[in-house]
Formats: sequence, structure tokens, C-alpha cells
Amino acid sequence: MEQLRTSVTSACFLSCAVAIAGMLRPGKRLDGQLRFLFALLFVVSLVSPFLSMDLTAFPAQALTVQETQTQALEEAAQAALLRNAENACAQAVTDLLLAQGITCADVHASIHIDEDGRISLTEVEAACSDPAMAVRILRDALGEGVELHAAQLVE
Repeated sequence: MEQLRTSVTSACFLSCAVAIAGMLRPGKRLDGQLRFLFALLFVVSLVSPFLSMDLTAFPAQALTVQETQTQALEEAAQAALLRNAENACAQAVTDLLLAQGITCADVHASIHIDEDGRISLTEVEAACSDPAMAVRILRDALGEGVELHAAQLVE
């Protein structure tokens, strides 16, 4: 906090000095050099309080805690993404089968996210009014790479 206060105070004083020097400059020919000199002084006065800061005041443990919290947040976000994608796939399967006249309940989809970020559907489970027809429709729509489990819907 002290470094920030020192930096702001230096900026204010330098701004006043620039204004006074601008009024007192002898002519236009030194204008570029004066601006360069004051810009350089301005940057140095802003940065120097932070360069003299004691970095040992920040414990390494605080940084480790922050990294752990960041990792936990990333894992929670990925889990939420996985749940949303599974729910969206289950709803799409339900809609597909319903469009073919097959009623379904308890549709669950399992999804896998690869390390490179690719999302793939691995398994679909459903209780349907016509399980054999549901498996055929889903096999045509999803391909051979998806494991399908269909049971008879108990009404």
C-alpha cells in the first residue's frame, strides 16, 4: 500500500513539474527532448517504489493455496461441463426416440473428455417401450463406438 501511495505522489509532483517546465521552456526546438526526459522520469518514478518492494513478505504457501484453489475450480468447471453435456445428450436421445414413436424414461448418457479437450459419447442407457427398435435407431444415429443398453419400460 505504501508503494502505491509513493507512486501516486511521485506522479502528481512530476505532473506539476511538467506543467511548469512546459510554461518555462525556451522554445519549440527543445520540446521533444523535454517530453522524452519527463516521460522517462515519470516511468521511473512510477516503477521505482514497486522495484524496492520486499517480495519475501509474500509467503510461498499463499501462492500454493491459490494454485490449489485454481485447480479445484478448474476441476469443478470440468465436472459441470461433463454433467451438462451428459444431460444434453440424454435429452437428444430422448427426443430422437420420441420422434420415432418410442417412449423412454431414465435415459442416461456417459461422456468422456480426452486430455486434448475432445468430448465423446461412450454409453447410453435407457428404459424404452420398444428396446430392440431403440437400439437399432440409436446404433444408426450414434455408430458402433457407443455402448447401448436398453431395457423394457415398466409402466
